[in-house]
Amino acid sequence: MPLRSLFHDVSRFSLVPPQLRWLYFSVVMQRISEALLLVISPLFLFQLAPQIPYLNQIFSSDIKTGLFFITIYYMAERLMVILLAPLLARISITKDIRLSMVLGRSAFLLSIIIFTFLEKQIELVLFLPILGALTMMWYWSNYYLLLAAEIDLSKVGKEMGGLEIVSKLATVIGPLLGVVLALNISFQGAFWLAILFQFLAILGFIQLPSLRIRTVWHWSDFLSAIKLSIARRQLIGMSGEFWERRGLSVYWPIILFIMFGGLMAVGYVFTGATLISLIFIYLSGWIFDKHRRKTSLGVKSGTALALIWLVRAFSWQLPILSVLAEVADRFASGVFQTFYSSLLLLRIRANNSIIYAYNRQIAMALANLVGGTFVLLVLWLDLGLSWIIGSFFFAGLAALIFVKDRRLRYRLDK
Repeated sequence: MPLRSLFHDVSRFSLVPPQLRWLYFSVVMQRISEALLLVISPLFLFQLAPQIPYLNQIFSSDIKTGLFFITIYYMAERLMVILLAPLLARISITKDIRLSMVLGRSAFLLSIIIFTFLEKQIELVLFLPILGALTMMWYWSNYYLLLAAEIDLSKVGKEMGGLEIVSKLATVIGPLLGVVLALNISFQGAFWLAILFQFLAILGFIQLPSLRIRTVWHWSDFLSAIKLSIARRQLIGMSGEFWERRGLSVYWPIILFIMFGGLMAVGYVFTGATLISLIFIYLSGWIFDKHRRKTSLGVKSGTALALIWLVRAFSWQLPILSVLAEVADRFASGVFQTFYSSLLLLRIRANNSIIYAYNRQIAMALANLVGGTFVLLVLWLDLGLSWIIGSFFFAGLAALIFVKDRRLRYRLDK
């Protein structure tokens, strides 16, 4: 049963397409959960690192030890994506989009539960990269497949802008609330509240109808794609976009924590910047639909994202620059993400959707391994955090490749 047959008796609301209301509900619950973890999750692992036996003997500095652990952790997560992708593509449950999405969010739910036990049983951290890989392959790949199949492509920009707005509204106070709970109760208190919202998200995903896919992904599909210049450019663009977001969601909260010396300041910066930028996200969706063939706004917003990392590099000398950078980032990323996500859905629909989605996950995993190796090298050579920030500047420039060329289908260049 197609999703469009649901909600016929519900009046239309422009921000929420009727056929996607259960998905939007679950995404909102999921984003609230993730917003609670946005600041405290990487900082929790960062602060936990010096307590890990043997790891604390590699560097004399707790800051370097924390950054080393964070980098290894996320590299292991994406390495598991590469190792598990061929297996996950073949097992029967992967064919059912609803079941895969439920299992993917359940894996994420279990990972948050494990977070609550890490201080006493640090060895449980070994299970987290596997659960993270399952979340990426089971949930995120199918999330974009479902959106691409059900969204109105003639209004893809507006509907993706609407989804971004609904998600951002749900997560405006999340980072600050997570910090408040961590400071006044415990990290575990914030984790358990995130678990509650993640459970509600899973209940919403269960309400989706069963949708099945037939295609099986193979490594040969990825190898064939990288032989085509247009496919290669798209994969490089997706890799750059991923590593830039990795910097914003993992490394930048830690750098702000080091800079300001406390959790509350980080929560204020993230929450305030998100609140300011909301209206621009939705407007960018309308612009994408009206000027789909033009690339100027997507390229300009992506260029701004890259340049903002240069501003962040100088914020050590003038901390107020970090606040201004966050506000500017929310403006630019709101526009760029709407353009990027809308174009991604169009390309998924234009190509073999499951192969495109899996190739995307592999490309992002490789980006994490390459970027993580660079961070480890910077830490080992003691080059300073500015070099790490520089990697996200170049990733932002690479992301422009994805939005600059508006061709959708893979094809051999002549």
